[in-house]
Amino acid sequence: MARSIKETTKKPPKIKGTNKYDFDEDKIETLASKFWPMSEIAAFYNVDESTIRGRFPNLIIKGREKGKSRLRDYQLAAAQNGNVTMLIWLGKQYLGQKDIQDVDIREMPEITINVISNERPT
Repeated sequence: MARSIKETTKKPPKIKGTNKYDFDEDKIETLASKFWPMSEIAAFYNVDESTIRGRFPNLIIKGREKGKSRLRDYQLAAAQNGNVTMLIWLGKQYLGQKDIQDVDIREMPEITINVISNERPT
């Protein structure tokens, strides 16, 4: 049975006696850990972005940090599985490694300069 648009865009239930909504804080943290922008988290709950930003700043930060650590684990796993690009990138980020390009400037190309005079012939 398909759900109607109204059912999928319902606001979270209100907490009795207040004008605040009852949010699933674990879900907010999970969405933040998947790098959902606050605007999309707000749209998911059908509330204004300022509601999410104002009420859950610590959950958003915590979720983002969890997401970054999980992403770092995946990068390290890819490097350990032989992904050369990831090995190079991680070496540059964490081991101070860099690409060095040798440029030989002993043999400079010959340069010709044409001078144009503004003087009129007399």
